[in-house]
Amino acid sequence: MAHMADQPAKYLQENIGPVLSRALAEMAVAQPKDGVDFLSTWLKVYAEQEEVKSWREREEKLLKEEREKTEHKRQEKEAKVAKKLAEIKKLEDLYTTLKAKVEDEATEFEDGIWSELIDVVQKWVGVQAVYLGSLDEDVENAEEQVIQYDYASTGSEGMKEKILKAGQGVTFAALKVYEEMPPDEEAKENFLWRPKEELEWTPPPEDAVDPPPRPCLKYYPVSVKCVTDVEKIHYFHMTRLGAYLAVPLSYSSYYTEPAIEEAKKHFITVREEEEAARLEKEKAAQEAAERGEEAAEEEAPAAPVEEKPMVLPPVVIKKVCCFDTLGTNTFIDESKIPMLLELFKAIGDCKARTEAKRVRDQALVMIDEATRTAEWEEIEGVMKQAKEALEENEKTEEEAVVQAIAEETEVEEKKEVVRTKYLYEQAMHVALECKDKIMAMRSWVYVSPKVKGVVAAAVLMYSCGTKFFEKGVLIEAEKYKEFKESIYPKRKTYPDWAKLVLLLDNSYFQGVEKAEVVGERKGLAPELKLSFMKELVDSSGFDLETAKQVSPAFAVLFNMIQAAVNYRSADVAYRTAKYKKEKAAGEEKGEPIGYMISEQCDDCVEP
Repeated sequence: MAHMADQPAKYLQENIGPVLSRALAEMAVAQPKDGVDFLSTWLKVYAEQEEVKSWREREEKLLKEEREKTEHKRQEKEAKVAKKLAEIKKLEDLYTTLKAKVEDEATEFEDGIWSELIDVVQKWVGVQAVYLGSLDEDVENAEEQVIQYDYASTGSEGMKEKILKAGQGVTFAALKVYEEMPPDEEAKENFLWRPKEELEWTPPPEDAVDPPPRPCLKYYPVSVKCVTDVEKIHYFHMTRLGAYLAVPLSYSSYYTEPAIEEAKKHFITVREEEEAARLEKEKAAQEAAERGEEAAEEEAPAAPVEEKPMVLPPVVIKKVCCFDTLGTNTFIDESKIPMLLELFKAIGDCKARTEAKRVRDQALVMIDEATRTAEWEEIEGVMKQAKEALEENEKTEEEAVVQAIAEETEVEEKKEVVRTKYLYEQAMHVALECKDKIMAMRSWVYVSPKVKGVVAAAVLMYSCGTKFFEKGVLIEAEKYKEFKESIYPKRKTYPDWAKLVLLLDNSYFQGVEKAEVVGERKGLAPELKLSFMKELVDSSGFDLETAKQVSPAFAVLFNMIQAAVNYRSADVAYRTAKYKKEKAAGEEKGEPIGYMISEQCDDCVEP
């Protein structure tokens, strides 16, 4: 009971006691006449002050929360801006890094740069797809020109199977050469993007002295902001909303026979001039000695005569880099076009610079007669050893064949098989011993179509990618199409040298060593038939001596493939002769042999 009585007292002490104590203390000091009025007024003022204090605290708390929210939003916004700026800088760094790389004189252009370019510009421009095409002008009629796409961004690889024919779409306008600024009507009709300098250009007064030239690009990008608004747009797939941009990329190529010959001529002239100067100096010294004059003291060496710059005849290669946002219905930022043109120029200059250097290097090797002579002498030693190592076996087999022919168990054609067999084995042994010299041909950047044909025959005889003929059977022959497409450009009858020559590697020579070039073969593609390879070798017009003029290593490879073709030809003739003999014997007995030789081997024809 006492406990319950204490609760009101406790409540009053905790909630009213301190306030009343303060009020009474102030009242005791003030000693008002009306104590009750003073006390009530004081309590009212106190309550109002407490309410204001409470309100202020609430407001300060709310203000603090609002400030914290505002600061948080500001930080979030700054973080987003910083992230966006970092992303922009990252993309700009991709651009500037690639540009600086190709502008560096020490950079040698490799094909991987094309793929790097595709990846960089897709991210930097911010588009759905990028694909790089080449203009094929190697046709008699301009109407048959096509653009073939060699590189494409991830997800657009199917473009590499497409061909854009002349007259289709708007892209060809980006590859037209302009000598002067195109008229507004033509620019509009072909959707040409024009730089600010052209758009803002005004003709100078007629009486102006030395007026500035009218601005003009050599090639103009093609820009379509909304493809569905343009009837001329060519779709390789379904119609989709988006924008399209085609930016030209051209460069001077020197991978041609005239460039190689001009480089050789340049260095031969330089050497002849140096030799003439040396002989003139020796002659002057000899004449002085004959006159009894003392030899003049060696003067300080004269400054070297500046070598004339090597000028190579160029061939202009035209490419076009295409951008699209199809399926996303977004625009392409045209403000980046000038920077794209700068990057593409730097890419083209790097490619041209690299080609000129490699042509120079190849020319120096080709005119190095001392090295070529020493190399051929070494090869002749290997040839002699190979012939001596096989002579006894060849003689024994020839005698056995002569005996078999005399006994009528063999046909006369077997002699040629044996003869060509040992010539082939000699040539193959030499090629295997000299494989490093042959593989050095991979540094060559240009060869004539005839040389290319011989190398193609040498590759086709033995390999299909990394697969080889073993005992007359081509392993995984179904992969031949993929192999052919990897080295033969679309619409071309000769393979791409840069891709073809890379197949002359260690695995190729392992295949040469294991392969059997004679015997029955079925299911051959046209390029794998003897007739095709024989035509490549025979139409080249080479023999061992003329092949040496290309290079000793090429002569070794030519000798091997020619021997392989002759050996297989002799084998086909031998099997055909045996078939004819067997067929005649069967017909005489009234017992047909029941098969046709062309059914047994694709290289044989019914006699």
